[in-house]
Amino acid sequence: MAIAFTLYMTTKFKTIFCVLLLQAFYTYSYSASSSNEIEWLKNNIKELSIACNASWPPLEHIDEEGVYRGLAADYVALLESHLQMTFPKKVFHRWDTLLSSIEKGEVSVVAAIQKTAERESFLLFSDPYLTVPVALITKKGYNLASENELSKMKIAGVNGYAVNDYLEKKYPNVELTVYKDDLTALMQTVLGNCDGTVIDLPTASFLVRKYGLSNLELGCQLEFSWVLSFGVSREYPELINLINSFLNTIPEPQKNEIYASYINLENLEKLSKLDKIIDNLWILLLILLIITLIAIGYITILKRKNLNQVQKAYDQLNFHYINTPLAIVEWDNRFIIRKWSIRAEGLFEWTASEVEGRHFDDFSFVHEADLQKVNKAVQTMMGGTVDRFTIMNRNYTKSGKTIFCKWHNSILKNKSGQVLSIFSFVENISDIKKAEQFLRETSEVGNVGGWEIDLITKKNLWSSITRKIFDVDDHYEPDLDNAINFYKEGTSRNRIRQFVSDAVDKGMPWDAELEIISAKGIEKWVRTRGRVELQHDKTVRLYGMVRDITYLKQKESYIAYKSKLLEALTKIHMMLLENREGLEVLSHCFRIVGETIEADRVYYFKKHKDSLTGKSLISQVLEWHNPEADAQINNPLLQNMSFDYEPDLYNSLLERKHFSAIISQLNSSHLRSILEEQQIQSILIFPVYIDDHFEGFIGIDDCRFERLWTEDEVSILKNLSMLMAIYLQRKQAEKQIIESNKRYEYATSATLDAIWEMDLQSREVIWAKGYEDHFGYRDQKLPAEIVFVSRIHPNDRKQVIDSFQTIIKNGYNLWSAEYRYLKADGNYVQVSDRCIILRNNEGIALKAIGAMRDISERIKYINAIKDQNKNLREIAWMQSHLLRAPVAKLLGLLDLFNRDFVDDIKKQKILTYIHESAKEIDLVIGKINDKTFKES
Repeated sequence: MAIAFTLYMTTKFKTIFCVLLLQAFYTYSYSASSSNEIEWLKNNIKELSIACNASWPPLEHIDEEGVYRGLAADYVALLESHLQMTFPKKVFHRWDTLLSSIEKGEVSVVAAIQKTAERESFLLFSDPYLTVPVALITKKGYNLASENELSKMKIAGVNGYAVNDYLEKKYPNVELTVYKDDLTALMQTVLGNCDGTVIDLPTASFLVRKYGLSNLELGCQLEFSWVLSFGVSREYPELINLINSFLNTIPEPQKNEIYASYINLENLEKLSKLDKIIDNLWILLLILLIITLIAIGYITILKRKNLNQVQKAYDQLNFHYINTPLAIVEWDNRFIIRKWSIRAEGLFEWTASEVEGRHFDDFSFVHEADLQKVNKAVQTMMGGTVDRFTIMNRNYTKSGKTIFCKWHNSILKNKSGQVLSIFSFVENISDIKKAEQFLRETSEVGNVGGWEIDLITKKNLWSSITRKIFDVDDHYEPDLDNAINFYKEGTSRNRIRQFVSDAVDKGMPWDAELEIISAKGIEKWVRTRGRVELQHDKTVRLYGMVRDITYLKQKESYIAYKSKLLEALTKIHMMLLENREGLEVLSHCFRIVGETIEADRVYYFKKHKDSLTGKSLISQVLEWHNPEADAQINNPLLQNMSFDYEPDLYNSLLERKHFSAIISQLNSSHLRSILEEQQIQSILIFPVYIDDHFEGFIGIDDCRFERLWTEDEVSILKNLSMLMAIYLQRKQAEKQIIESNKRYEYATSATLDAIWEMDLQSREVIWAKGYEDHFGYRDQKLPAEIVFVSRIHPNDRKQVIDSFQTIIKNGYNLWSAEYRYLKADGNYVQVSDRCIILRNNEGIALKAIGAMRDISERIKYINAIKDQNKNLREIAWMQSHLLRAPVAKLLGLLDLFNRDFVDDIKKQKILTYIHESAKEIDLVIGKINDKTFKES
């Protein structure tokens, strides 16, 4: 079983233990405080509440478990220990609210506050105990020259902070926007809403480290600094004397220790050396802590000297033993459980009474798959050859749940080397394991690979995803030249070669979309990103990522083409509905279709009767052709053609089927010869029907390629034939049958529109069958109040009704509108509605005949193209600014983790950052997926 104690603690928690070790041997002097002040404090302690700022880490904040933490909190804890009293605490989440509450007398003390003339009107201030530098934090690459540039910048700050007055006085033109807390203000710079954030360096360091804000840097340190004191209501001057007396008792080394544990300026770039030193000394300090406990107990039992001081130290240590966020287990030299902390009860679900006095084999505690590894670890520890031992394994909880735990063990031995007891600190690392698994899965799902080139050792590394993208096996040994040669010859290869050259010579990164040809000869689009590592201004390492974006490129091309087809069809529809006279409108429609799908000819053949024989013939009457194709409109072979000269073609058209063919593959030699004379290689033809009568056909030629017509291209010609049939039908209609002809005209486009007719006298509306198909309502006869009131979106209703009534009132005959309409399933769709108004000889409106079309998909596709570039830029930004940095950092950490020279202690620190990077990647990938699905 893994019996161990965890090193996975925050620097602050480590420092608390360091301070406790000092306290165990330190006797507080209280001679400076008078007995009268002590008596006064005992009588007023319940009224002296301390205001706790919940959102000013690391100076003071409330942690995830609701505990008051931070540098100021440490001083408050020392003050309470010094005075042997506990102050009531009141939590505030905004600094301006906290200040207001102090001014109103609702709280009495604030632990960390800047002295100002305004605040002296309601507060007394202790001697300063901390000076904190204040700085301007900017995004990386902002290149701030000096503090004087603040007057030209947009700055984020926190409401109520004293530094705001400093900025406004020194830089009257500065654009300062205040927010509720430091994190909100700092995020304005992260998101690009502000040029920089004014914030104290400890808070900036804490937030950068906690939230992994890797795109920030120190712009400049301001001339202004926080000079922090305790602030006490003017009603209690006695407390100020007590606090000043207390501050004078704290030795400088202890103050420096507390300060160093929070002031970690290098978090903007790397971990501070102090953290690393504390990490290296942590195990030793814990062992000293255990020894201290034993020494205190020994002295208490045998000597009974300084009982009060020893008891205080023991109580303090026991308090932290009970309240540490880590599970603690103590074992004897037979691996019988001696102590089982409250956190152990919470983690493993067994109570202390259930497990104390038992061996771990006596209950289902260790996962059977890890039992052999745990027993081997026990033998190693009991052998007396090691002082500490770390192991990760799976454990069961009382309820049977499996959790991953990291055990760090401290082995206590006597002088002869015999094991006396073992202290284990246990951390639940299940979330880390899940994050590691998630990272592997998301890397595969996102198809993102990593790579690295060490220019010193010439060692090249490719991740498994990178090898998959380039279609090479797991044994492939990459080198720089081979990697460059995968890029497609020409622009892509030249660009990647230049990128690498600039990175090596000038330290310049790159981010580009290029084409490659994989080892299997498959052409792909990839997004490649490269970064450099410099030593003494010389590039020593290149690293980065590569992602297969072939699908995205294809999707982008498809959406663009689809949008182009929809826009063309929309133009054609609008032109035909404008009721232009003659064939000129059809010529425009043919040109739009031909240019959109890059065809060579678009034409119309019309059926007619032979004036002598009455036999049905067909002739070309209209044509568009591109300038590179020969016109065929005057070709005599295409006039007065008999229906029976090519039965296969005409039989398909008479059955209302389209005809498509690659000319070289036609069985009919007669038809093939006619088409080859026109240089046609591929053809697509759709019949045109009016009143169920075949009237002719529309055709498209490709004279350059043997083209397989896509579904979208077939669809646009089909729609053109249908729209053209409607157009021709409208022209042929007689005035006396306009009502029936109009119904039929729209009915023939039932696949496109829902036809309706309104009696403007009775207000009754009749719907064609398409109404049920498109909108789901079975009722065919409805009052106008239902159609034009209850089912139109409330926000569109007045405008639609007013426009319809205006048309009726002003004597117009055509009406159209676009609005949102309620379907039977409860969802609104965007519709285009048009109608014609029929009037009698006196101009009174009798009926309205219209067609309603669901245009949601059309708008969606049109808007998709407008939005796609924005979405792709945002995805590119997120990948290049948010995802790549933590992925690169994670790969580097994993590589470092596996190095032999990295000991267990450092590995724990590395795991901390792996955990943080995984959470950051989780967040960013979620955003990228959202953006990708939106684009799709």
